[in-house]
Formats: sequence, C-alpha cells, structure tokens
Amino acid sequence: QRFRFPRPDGHALVAGIATGIFIAGMLIALYKHAFAGRLDSAGLDAKVDVYGMREHFLLFALFLCLGNAGMEEYYWRWFVFGRLRRIMPLSTAIVISALGFTLHHIVVLSVYFPNPALVIFFNVGVFAGGCIWAILYEKWGSIYAPWVSHFFVDAGIMVAAYDLLFGR
Repeated sequence: QRFRFPRPDGHALVAGIATGIFIAGMLIALYKHAFAGRLDSAGLDAKVDVYGMREHFLLFALFLCLGNAGMEEYYWRWFVFGRLRRIMPLSTAIVISALGFTLHHIVVLSVYFPNPALVIFFNVGVFAGGCIWAILYEKWGSIYAPWVSHFFVDAGIMVAAYDLLFGR
C-alpha cells in the first residue's frame, strides 16, 4: 500500500498538540522533581561527545523532534500498527505495536543510561506513548496526530537532555 499525505485534519492536530503538551509537561515535571541532579549521565555525556552533538545540540534536537519522530510514526504506527490492525483485534494490535516500539527504545536508552531499572522505568512511558499514538492513529487515520504529539514529547525529552548536558 502506498503511503499518502492527506490534508491534515484540524481536530487531529489539536488532539496531537494537546496529548503531546500534556505528556511533555508530565515528563518535564517528573524530571525536575525526581531525576534532576540524580541521574548518572556518563553514558549520555560520552555518546554526545563522540558524535559531536553537544556543539550542535539544537540541530540534533530539531532533527530528533521532527525527523526522527516522523520516521518512527511512519514505521511504528502506519506500517507496524496499520498492518497488525488488519489481522488482529484493535487492542492486541495496539499492545503488540507498542511493545515493539518499546523494545526498540530499551536498546537505544540502554546505550545512554547504565542503570537497567531506570531504562525499564523510562520505557513504561515509552510503552504508554506507543499505545496513545496507536489510538490517535486509529482515530484519525493518519500519522499527523501521533507525529505532532510525538514531536512535543521529544521536545520535552530534549529539555531534560539539555539540562543533563548543560545545566551543571
């Protein structure tokens, strides 16, 4: 099936903005009140320096929030969830696609944070995001709502990452 770019639905965009800002706000509050100054960010520091992202943090953050979020929504919601939705019940498709999305992020986050319990804790949120974004995709029939929501959530993560990298 060909990927289409239908005209964005205004209600879908509002849903994406609202869920994204809400989740990002919760994420930033959790970071500020529970994790700021307490996380071992040695892995993050090392990777950022290896890849030169510290000097280009804003460009990296912009790519992550726009490009990477868009690619993940294309793959995990349009492709994976969309295909699973055709062959199984909605709730099962949501959970399985969110689990795949989560396993991908467990691998990614374990590179940056050495504490396995912390990686698992963070990925509870990733799983919830995967479920929410699959529901948005199902409701609106396009990746616009989940992509916009994902954009704001990644922006919230970049606020925390900025503090970890530069706020000392």
